[in-house]
Amino acid sequence: MPEFTTSETSKMGRTAEEDVQRGEKEKYKQHLQLLKEKYPGSCPNPHLRSFRNVQAVSKEPVMTVSHLDGQKRGDVSPHMTLRTTSSSVQKRTNPIYYLSAVEEEQLACGSGIACKPVAPQAMEREIAAALGTGPHDEILSSAFKLEITRDDIRTLTDFCWLNDEVINFYMSLLMERSKKEGYPVVHAFSTFFYPKLKSEGQKAVTRWTRGVDLFKQDLVLVPIHLGVHWTLVVIDIRKKTITYFDSFGRNRDDICQTLFKYLQEESQEKRNLELSSSEWTLHSMESHEIPQQLNGSDCGVFLCKYADYVSRDKPLTFTQSHMPYFRKKMVWEILHQQLL
Repeated sequence: MPEFTTSETSKMGRTAEEDVQRGEKEKYKQHLQLLKEKYPGSCPNPHLRSFRNVQAVSKEPVMTVSHLDGQKRGDVSPHMTLRTTSSSVQKRTNPIYYLSAVEEEQLACGSGIACKPVAPQAMEREIAAALGTGPHDEILSSAFKLEITRDDIRTLTDFCWLNDEVINFYMSLLMERSKKEGYPVVHAFSTFFYPKLKSEGQKAVTRWTRGVDLFKQDLVLVPIHLGVHWTLVVIDIRKKTITYFDSFGRNRDDICQTLFKYLQEESQEKRNLELSSSEWTLHSMESHEIPQQLNGSDCGVFLCKYADYVSRDKPLTFTQSHMPYFRKKMVWEILHQQLL
């Protein structure tokens, strides 16, 4: 076997990851073509830099089957419309009122709390400017070896589909917050981790945990993009559980099994310890157990908020009606590289 230098090995790793991204891009193009043929006039325009960075044309769209995953597209009606946001929520989202974590939970429970704005006008202007006109490739935020452009930020506009860049940046913010006292220790994988694992196995992703001991974390977050749908898997090392969160309520125990097999192989290789399946619980959350989306565009935001609440050990008390608020809040958080 030939010997490789460190730089050559690193280059090979980057090339492999780029191959995965190209493969995912081709899959997305195929899905998009199918959507165009089935729902002419209602499909997004993939103008932006990421193949998952797409935007619905209409502000009041029919269900564009934006994130239906590998399941049959006919499982969800393309004519499902958006549920009207209540006036009480509208008052809290326009202008934006940034709430504490406790206040968010109270709001979701309908307690009718009085919200205290934090410089709402200035924040509104800043968010509007980021979502407004300007060079599409202008970098608006840079951290964690990631760059967020104006086009990336625009995916946080209402009814737009979030892309890899935004989700990976938000996962990095969650990891950064977890360093603070009082929070569970969190490790989040890139959105490109699962397709690489699924297609090539644990050996292909060994370098992804270089310098990271998964078994010393409290929580491991795995954002997953399945065709045209964002979902999340949470591995709770403390409780020995692997839980699948899908805002359409679909069961994907197979994904949990894939990730448990990965954990077993990772433990055997890195710690020389065997994980017993009898000690672990694998579960796909059902639709009545977690908040569900009522449109075809918010699955990426649901993924991020599942991760946000879980990484604070908080119950998932938000609803579809909070999505416009969460989108604007995420814009500010990404611009300032900190979670409110």
